[in-house]
Amino acid sequence: MVAHDGGVASGKHCYTLTMTDIATGWTVNRQLTG
Repeated sequence: MVAHDGGVASGKHCYTLTMTDIATGWTVNRQLTG
């Protein structure tokens, strides 16, 4: 998971989560707000 917060943990920002199935190569990307 990667935080897109510009180095500041307070305030509104989002996370990017990438999940990959290593058997098939299938990938899913999700945005999470926090």
